[in-house]
Amino acid sequence: MEKIVLKEVISGGQVGADQGGLLAAKENCFLIGGWAPKGYRTRNGNRPDILRDIFFLQERETSSYRHRTFANVQDSDGTILFCNDFGTAGIKCTKEAIGFYKKPSYDVIALHQNGVQLDQRIFESIFEWIKIHKIKVLNVAGNSQPQPAMFTRSYRFFNGLFIFINEKQGGTNERDSNGYAKKNAGRFDWRNSRRQKIRRERKQIRRDKDYENYAKHS
Repeated sequence: MEKIVLKEVISGGQVGADQGGLLAAKENCFLIGGWAPKGYRTRNGNRPDILRDIFFLQERETSSYRHRTFANVQDSDGTILFCNDFGTAGIKCTKEAIGFYKKPSYDVIALHQNGVQLDQRIFESIFEWIKIHKIKVLNVAGNSQPQPAMFTRSYRFFNGLFIFINEKQGGTNERDSNGYAKKNAGRFDWRNSRRQKIRRERKQIRRDKDYENYAKHS
């Protein structure tokens, strides 16, 4: 049995790739969470009913996407970028944060799946990347457009990836009547993700100070 590595998946909760990755992680029983802009802002309006109540994201003190992007990169051990366009402002901001915090990242080109079996070599490559960098907390980021195609592509990809990781980490893919994995890979219940709130709040003051110093000199 492989040593358990990945335990939690976080994201900014934007429509599209972010929410697709979070849903796949939840259904495979990884811890989930992350930071969202103030008001739980998304392209489809403020959605605390989704980001807070379903995905357990925490609210930032500002509605800036940039601030929550930097916070999620810092709180994670590495980021997967799931994109069909790596040139958007949001992805450029994420790459800037990755460079600033010197965190590893892995780029995945978001292609139409059309029911075709996903390439297992990609999953194997990502799993090796996770092991090499000892990634326990994974940040998922990517494009929000086109809707709803990007959500569907992201969900299918990350569901396949997390099933693969569960198998490699000695978890189970046995499903209950609702389609949820009966036991999670890291032997944690995703419902306990709120326990991370105190730890993250304590880091917020230091993180904001670091970001403010960076912004002044950028």
